[in-house]
Parts: sequence; structure tokens; C-alpha cells
Amino acid sequence: MFCAVRPRQPALRLAGARSVSVLKQLRNWVREQTFSPLDNLRTFDAPYGRSLLTFNCDAEELERWELASDTLHYGSSRSTLVVTADRTALWSGSTSLDLSLPPGPEGAMEAHAQRGTRGKDPTKTGWCAMRTSVAEEFWDLSEFDGVCLRVRPDRRRYMFNIRTAGPLDDNRKEDIYQAPLPRFPPSEHATQIQRETPWAHGVLPDDDGWITYRIPWGAFMLTYRGYVQPHPQAMNLAKMSHFGLLIADGLADDFAMELGEITAFRYHDSEHNVPHVRAGLQLNEAHNYYEQSEL
Repeated sequence: MFCAVRPRQPALRLAGARSVSVLKQLRNWVREQTFSPLDNLRTFDAPYGRSLLTFNCDAEELERWELASDTLHYGSSRSTLVVTADRTALWSGSTSLDLSLPPGPEGAMEAHAQRGTRGKDPTKTGWCAMRTSVAEEFWDLSEFDGVCLRVRPDRRRYMFNIRTAGPLDDNRKEDIYQAPLPRFPPSEHATQIQRETPWAHGVLPDDDGWITYRIPWGAFMLTYRGYVQPHPQAMNLAKMSHFGLLIADGLADDFAMELGEITAFRYHDSEHNVPHVRAGLQLNEAHNYYEQSEL
């Protein structure tokens, strides 16, 4: 059930360095979802949480994480990942929208490739990412409701990325799913953010600024070559290959996110009538994630 075909209708463009485009696509995508009643939820035997990746470690253990940025496309964004005094991990750096093109024909060709359809703004700058391989962990997370991040972010906009097996076509070995993390403290667009990420309503930072994001599987958008797929199928929860974070909000500024732990989670039965929990469960059911747990 994990083999997918590319939809015939036009897909939506996901501009990696332009958060406005990403948010517009996400808003439209969420509005188009049709949520069915929670009549088909089964009772899981799995625990309510399972630790997947921790950052209470030393510098050597952080070497499993790969860092990338727009320097791959002659950009100037940079980031580092270090251990803090509290033995957490700090991912920080700066994003830039500038290009440092080489001289001559090579630079001219790259400049042409960097331009958008209007021939004005660069589209491949302003981003940093970190990821780690989890293929050899052999996780099967089909009896969980989603992934949980314990982080202390700044006010920038981040995305959580998951790569899984289940190609969209014969030329691709992995699918890429992305979910946005709401900003805190909430901006003046808090109502809009709540509408775009109903599963996160009620999530607040603690007194030290740490936030626990519980992201249901259904909140992840399937992307392909920079395009959000309008009718995504469920990701393959038994064959995940990479976890990662991305910052690409179209800003030229410093950023910092402290990382604590990544876990798989299951909503408690007593929470099912809480509005944001119900929204997460409905997203999962709408995208057939509970069918995987029955295989």
C-alpha cells in the first residue's frame, strides 16, 4: 500500500526559501482536508511514548547529524551543532538571501537557474538544515499517533522533515514529508497559525521556554522536487530513513534552537475529546494512518 503515483493534476510549488509560499500552500491544504468522525479508531497496545533520539550527549554523539545549507547553491547561510553546558544540543547559525556567484559563464548560468519564474528573486538561498539517518534503527511506528519534539526555539519558523521508503515514481527511492512548527510566542497571526496547525492549539512553552510539539502523522505534507502533493498518501511508518529540521522562512537573520529529545507518542485515551487532540486524530484518520497499524 506504500507505492504511490504522481497525481495528474498540477501540484503546488514549495519554495524552499520563501515562507509565504509555504504557508499559503499549507493553509489551502489544511482547508481542503475532510475529517471523518472518529468511529474507526482502534485500541493500541503500544505505550504512550517511545524515545527515538536524545540530545543529552557529548560532541562525538552529535557527529551522526549532517548539516547542510544554501552554500550548495552559492548561498551564504551557515549553521553549527554543539553541546551546551546543560548537555543539550544547540543548532544555531544565520540565514542569508545573498548569492556569491563565481565569475564568468558558470556564474551567469547559476544566476539564471536561481531566478524564479518572474526572473527576479533568488529561490535557493536562505536555508539551513540538519538531518540524521535512522534507517538502521528499524523503527516501526505504526502504532503511534505521531512524533514529539522537545525543543527551545527562537521566534523563527522551522520545519520538521521525515524521509521514508515508498517512492513516488521509479526514479526516486524516498518520499519527503514536512510539517511546520508554530512559532512561540504567538505572532499577531496567531489565529491564522491555529487554523493552519489545529493540532498545536493549546501548546505553550514552559517557564524556561521549552516547548513540546506533538505532531500527528497526518500533519506532514508529502513533497516531491519542491512540490507539495495535493493528495498525499500516508508515509511508510515502518521504513523511515532520515529525521531532520529545516529553517527556510525567507528571512536573513540569526537563528537558534536548543534540542532535547525526539520521541514517538500516542494520545492518551482520556484526551480524545480535547479539540486539538481530536484534530490530530482526525488528520491521521483522514490520511489512512490507522490502516497501517492493522497490517
